[in-house]
Amino acid sequence: MSRCPRSAVGRPGAAGPIAPSPLPWPGSPPPSSERLRPVAGEDHLTLLTCTPYGTNRHRLLVRGVRVPYDATRDPGSRPDAGATLAPWMWWLLLPALAAIVATVLLVIVERTSRRRREVL
Repeated sequence: MSRCPRSAVGRPGAAGPIAPSPLPWPGSPPPSSERLRPVAGEDHLTLLTCTPYGTNRHRLLVRGVRVPYDATRDPGSRPDAGATLAPWMWWLLLPALAAIVATVLLVIVERTSRRRREVL
């Protein structure tokens, strides 16, 4: 897990589905809250995600224990990973840039031709 400016590493632990439930009455704990309670002396990382992709009908809870981060064991990881565009992504920007330039040129041509018609 990377969160600026620090990184954390977790050892995977329990994972399992959580059934979506209606909202509880005010003041009563949600039915799945016992799996999220803190454990004395442990530092947990918890991920709650929706599954399957596209329908998101179920919830998946993945919980792990945080372990010390050792950058020497994972030299390929960087805190800013994913913040830069891959080289192939730059090619996707070219059509957008071309469309903007074409639109600006069309507006300029239209305005100059309109002025010429008004003069004549």
